[in-house]
Amino acid sequence: MNGKIDIRKGVLLVDDDPNILFIGKFALKKSGYSVFVAENSEKALQIFEKNWKKISCVVLDFAMPGMNGVECLGKLREIDPYAKIVISTGYEFDDLPKKLEIEGFLKKPYTIDTIRELVMEIAGN
Repeated sequence: MNGKIDIRKGVLLVDDDPNILFIGKFALKKSGYSVFVAENSEKALQIFEKNWKKISCVVLDFAMPGMNGVECLGKLREIDPYAKIVISTGYEFDDLPKKLEIEGFLKKPYTIDTIRELVMEIAGN
């Protein structure tokens, strides 16, 4: 086989709630993903900048202290304009995916099955 196949099996999970990071990491690892976790936007950007070629999907909390999810989303797109991003929030937004040009929306609180199924659908692997 000539050339390298790009198989992105990584997920970047960004949330300021350690319980959500723990549950999400558990669920996604059980599905065969490599999981990168970040407790804030600044750390997420550092991880993404170093590993964006390995990451097939970013699950990004909408409301975090410091840099919020929308600001982080813009900076992630500067690194990789084609990044597949899911916004996670407890707030109600009917038009959020279209308005922010994101691939998905994950309503909190979510279950292990919900995050796993959505990431598998968005990541495509």
